[in-house]
Order: sequence, then C-alpha cells, then structure tokens
Amino acid sequence: MDLIRNWAFSVSAVVVFGTLAEAVMPSDEYRKYVHLVLGLLLIITISSPVISLLGNGFDIESFLDAEGARTLMSSEISPESIEKKQKEDVITIYKKTLENNIKTRIETKIPELKDNIKVSVSAADDGSEYGTIEEVDVVLSGDDTERADEIKTIVSAITGIPESGVMVTRE
Repeated sequence: MDLIRNWAFSVSAVVVFGTLAEAVMPSDEYRKYVHLVLGLLLIITISSPVISLLGNGFDIESFLDAEGARTLMSSEISPESIEKKQKEDVITIYKKTLENNIKTRIETKIPELKDNIKVSVSAADDGSEYGTIEEVDVVLSGDDTERADEIKTIVSAITGIPESGVMVTRE
C-alpha cells in the first residue's frame, strides 16, 4: 500500500511541477520543450513500478529531486523569489562573460601572458547601480607584474572603470 501511495505522490508531484512550470513561463516560445520534458518525466514516473517489478531497480528519485518536489508542493515559491534567482543568474552570467572577454583581450594585446592570467569581476547586484562594474582583479602567475600598468590601461579601456578600480596581483 505504501508503494502505491508513493507512486501516486510522484505522479501528482510531476503534474503539479508541470502546471507550475507552465505558469511561470515568460513566453510561449519554450512551451513545447517544457511539454516534452514533462511528458517524458510523467512517462518515467508512471512506468517506474512496472520497471521496478522487472527487477531493474529503476528509481524515479534519480530523475526528480525530492527536495525540489517538496518545495514545489509548498508555498515557498513566489514571484519575488523567482525574480531574485533570475537576477542572481543574470549577474553570474554577466560576470563570467566579462571575465572571459577581458582575459581574451589582454591575451590578444600581450600574447606572452596567455595561460598565465585569471580575471575576476565584481559587479553591483542590486539597486540603481545594478550591473555596474565595481572592481576587476587580474591575477598573474609568474613574474609578469611589471606589465601591471599596461594591463590596467587595457582593462580600464574595456570596462570604462578608472585604473584605480583595476587590481593586478601576482599569484
């Protein structure tokens, strides 16, 4: 009886997850992909008792995060929390893109630094300064710190921040 109850809970969790996923979709562009993924999850969930009877030991928990299902079943999801997560993701992607761009540009202008440089960017993640670059840290491996002023000039030109906001250190 416990097996049937767990199976029914899993099926209902997938259905509720699917309904919530469709409700928070910003546009209809991705709706067909969401339907595809949710349909596959529902098929796996419904067929999991049959597969486990066949002796494969198929476990739906490997496909569904149990904690995520519990969160979806509770009222912890709010538009504010979704918006906060989206802003965090945007800032993370923004920082990584900037870091890669700065690193590539420095390596292009100073080829001998290739593979000897790490870049990290600090950007404002809230308020009216959202996305503004606050500081750039460039870490060099080896004895390349004599080119620090040149690196600061390059980074300043790329980002638009003053050279005082660019830190060049040695690893």
